[in-house]
Amino acid sequence: MLRHRRRVALVFTLALAGCGETVITPGAPPNAFGNACGECDGLNCIEDDRFPGGYCSRGCDAGTCPEGATCVEDYGPPLCFRACDGPMECPRAGYECVRGTCRPPCTADGECGAGARCAAGTCVDACTGDGDCAPGERCDAGRCVPAMPDLGMDLATDLGDDLGGGGCDPARCPGLCLPVEGYEGRCATRCTASSECPFPGLERCAPVDFDDDGDGATDRVELACVRVNESGAPLAGRCRAGFELEDCASRACISRQCVEACARDADCLPGQVCTDVADGPATLRLCGYAPARGVVDVEVASFDVGGGAGRGSVVALPPDARSVMLLATRSGGVPRPLAFVSVEDSRGTELFSLEDLSMGVDPLLRWIPGDTEEVAALVTPNTTSDRYSFVPGRLDFGIVGIGPRDDMRPTNIAVRARIVRGRAPTAGTGSLDVYLGPGLTGLDAARAAGNRRLQDTLQRASTILGARGLGLDVAGARYFDVAGARFETIDSTDGTDSELSALFRTTRDGSDDRLAVFFVRSISGGSGFSTLGVAGALPGPAGPPGTGEGARVVAFDEMVVGDATFAGQVLAHELGHYFGLFHVTERLAACAPGESPPGCAPFGGGDVLADTRTGDERNLMHWTPTMAGGSPNVRLSEGQGFVLLRHPLAQTTP
Repeated sequence: MLRHRRRVALVFTLALAGCGETVITPGAPPNAFGNACGECDGLNCIEDDRFPGGYCSRGCDAGTCPEGATCVEDYGPPLCFRACDGPMECPRAGYECVRGTCRPPCTADGECGAGARCAAGTCVDACTGDGDCAPGERCDAGRCVPAMPDLGMDLATDLGDDLGGGGCDPARCPGLCLPVEGYEGRCATRCTASSECPFPGLERCAPVDFDDDGDGATDRVELACVRVNESGAPLAGRCRAGFELEDCASRACISRQCVEACARDADCLPGQVCTDVADGPATLRLCGYAPARGVVDVEVASFDVGGGAGRGSVVALPPDARSVMLLATRSGGVPRPLAFVSVEDSRGTELFSLEDLSMGVDPLLRWIPGDTEEVAALVTPNTTSDRYSFVPGRLDFGIVGIGPRDDMRPTNIAVRARIVRGRAPTAGTGSLDVYLGPGLTGLDAARAAGNRRLQDTLQRASTILGARGLGLDVAGARYFDVAGARFETIDSTDGTDSELSALFRTTRDGSDDRLAVFFVRSISGGSGFSTLGVAGALPGPAGPPGTGEGARVVAFDEMVVGDATFAGQVLAHELGHYFGLFHVTERLAACAPGESPPGCAPFGGGDVLADTRTGDERNLMHWTPTMAGGSPNVRLSEGQGFVLLRHPLAQTTP
């Protein structure tokens, strides 16, 4: 019997932009929205400097708030705000009815929503002329913005604001007269990075195509500060060739990703570098990607969170990316569990939502954390293209430290991405670190390479996985002895303090690029039965060594697992989990409508790959291995092979 570790998430959190956090819980009553903390009546409290006394709320999508509340997106994650029609409906001191919801004093225009601005802490309607704005501001497209420095020109004329589409006068524009189509013929300044633009929040430094002779072809490309297309995608977002003016905030698209100019790497997203990029007839300094093949590591972010708090991160994936593992690791501080909150790709497709998962909704990306939750590792894609087609580019995601939200002691989190680049992988090889527990008769690290049963076991697993392109480097395996009589039989497998977690932490001499596999005499399954193998998190993390979920363990006593043929089959099954495969059939029946685990299996009781079948007892990833009738269940589908080769530890050939 195989056993896999499990964990039920109890609290889901998201970070607000800037500071503080909000704890998201579904199904709260509407009458408490907008109350002070301590009066939330089942809602959760936003603790943020912008909300004096806190604000009772919950997360939402457009139109999903109950009666008496409205979904607002002006403060970061969408939140339900108390609805109102006038000042008397916002009884809390310091809060007022603004744009139909009770809000605190504003601190920035973005908190007032589209068509309004923040003036002296109050949201006011958008401007119709410069007279509606404060000194030093001007009215631009219905919004007050800082006045442009005096460049010795008539703004209304030379910026092309009132030229009826005719464009600006090059003789009077100290910068560039932008094309009329897509740029309204405005006068713009030259730049090398967005920080140099007169209005950094409203403009981006981007390449602009000029057709000087009017033949429809680009004659030159210049870097200029262009007005942001507010409906367009941000840097590294997805765009269509020929539709860059509509698709990108910067109005510039190269290799199906939105681009911007840069002066240094810090102007770009994690995963990008400031480099020379060919754009038609020109080569410009833009946010792009360094040439590489194979597995590329990107340090994404390092931050601290308190209990129940999370942070958002972003990484950019190059056009030749085939897959990526997001890897969050506790690097110090309070040892809180880590969890992904959400993952969204460059098209805006939600790939994973912890809240959905908690409500039994099967996400596009399946992720099952290990018990210790020292590491959170999620791979995209981990399913076939019939369900989700992987798109390189911007990947936005959130990570949370689970715990009481009044415990503000910091947990240190380091986030990196392991990106597989190059041709679509068709074959790979996993490197092995083999750890040998005490009590294995005649078997230790010094004798492992010559031990026939062990070598046959490793080779059997390699042959099974190799049928779908993923072999194991058996000849290059490294061997380690595990000290401590407690590890002869693993008596506890669940939780941070279990023997299994302690066993897995002995991999500190391992490597980020090698698979850690343990062989012990036996594993207790409880209730009088033995367990053949145990998986940590699913998928297994590609590093770092020394954590409680970064390995697989297999019982190796002949009285438990039998000969090398069967032991290799068990090992192949557990490595299948490591590389991201789920059971095609679970031990328990699928949950019926209204049922929920642990008495039944969620998500239909199997995986979601189109070419696997629930109930297939010949598939390697059936919940239990069998040798019935001399026909072992070792079969893998083409879709399962696709998933195996997307894991960075497959070390795919570039």
